Amino acid sequence: MVAASTTKKAIIRRFDKEPLAGYLNPAGYQETWGVELLSAHGNVSKVPYEDIKSISFVREFDTRA
Repeated sequence: MVAASTTKKAIIRRFDKEPLAGYLNPAGYQETWGVELLSAHGNVSKVPYEDIKSISFVREFDTRA
């Protein structure tokens, strides 16, 4: 589980799917299978590397671009 005090805002852009916005722990977000993203609603998504196009650390959650 991602600790809230050490997280950074991030947007995960995925192949053929909508982007995901949430919080990543930049010190330990990379696992062998993918990344864990904590949404603003408190849900944890486990995203495998093969689904990820890019990960961007951001100031605002603007997923339109």
